[in-house]
Amino acid sequence: MKDSMNKNLLLKSLAFALLSVAISPFAISQTIEMANDFYQHGLNDKAKDILITAYHSPATTPANKAKALYLLGEITFEEHRVKVALDDWRKLVKEYPQS
Repeated sequence: MKDSMNKNLLLKSLAFALLSVAISPFAISQTIEMANDFYQHGLNDKAKDILITAYHSPATTPANKAKALYLLGEITFEEHRVKVALDDWRKLVKEYPQS
């Protein structure tokens, strides 16, 4: 079952990545806001999937990549995964110091 879930997650991520190449920066911004809504409603895994995919998409603007990293850090910190959260926030400060 876990392999099936991983395969499903991979396919969703791939589909999002392929679609995001043709999606406007505004649409990606809305997607990040949707991930924030998922997070606010306790759907952390869904939010993280969207945020990681958005962060790695070539269509995502630097400002939206910074938002994605910040939210990923916030979610993982809340999950008591402090090292991962700090890594995300360090990457945010290093890659997007103006954010």
